[in-house]
Parts: sequence; C-alpha cells; structure tokens
Amino acid sequence: MESLALAVKLFLEKKKDMSEKEEDMRVIEKLLFLNPGFIKCPSCGGQLKIHHWEKSTRPGTKTPFFKCSECGFLG
Repeated sequence: MESLALAVKLFLEKKKDMSEKEEDMRVIEKLLFLNPGFIKCPSCGGQLKIHHWEKSTRPGTKTPFFKCSECGFLG
C-alpha cells in the first residue's frame, strides 16, 4: 500500500512540471496517441491518456489531467 501511495505522490510531483504552452499541447497529445505505453498509471500500471487540460498558475500555460483506460485513475 505504501508503494502505491509513493507512486501516486511521485506522479503528481512530476505532473507539476508538465505545464505547457497551448501550441505544444497538440504535440504532447499526438506523442501519447502514437506511443500508448509512454506514461503508465501509478495505480495499476495501465495506459494513461490525456483527459483534459486545465489552466496553470503560470500565464499562457495549461496542465494535463490524465485518465487511466483500465482503472479510471484521474490525476
């Protein structure tokens, strides 16, 4: 159970650095579409897809929210 909590914590910490400018968002979405196992779910190890983008604290950037296709993890 502790390893799962650690995996989720590390995932969320890395996600903070993933704020992107709007023009780069499509490139990231295409990368994940062409490489489905590129980012793994910290909960079950399944495939993560970009669910939506939210405005970041930095002006002109957005942060991706991922959703697991297997367990439904959203983060």
